[in-house]
Amino acid sequence: MTYTLYALIQNKKAIYIGVTKRYNDRVKEHRKTKVFDNPIVIKKYKNKKLAYNAENAILTYLAYFGNHLILNKFDVNVRAKKLYL
Repeated sequence: MTYTLYALIQNKKAIYIGVTKRYNDRVKEHRKTKVFDNPIVIKKYKNKKLAYNAENAILTYLAYFGNHLILNKFDVNVRAKKLYL
């Protein structure tokens, strides 16, 4: 069984982080109640506990550092420069 860790993105910000066994169905359900630009798969896990631990780590990160996800490798350099300005 595969557990998918995913985020719903709106204006380059995560509006929802979740884990599911039914990724496509879950995204369809979210479209009924949430407005978002696109969903992204962060990582797939075979172990349920690891998937939920990763979800918790991301939520903790967002709580401490703000709701900004690194969406590609170039974002890392931009964010690092801003920290030192």
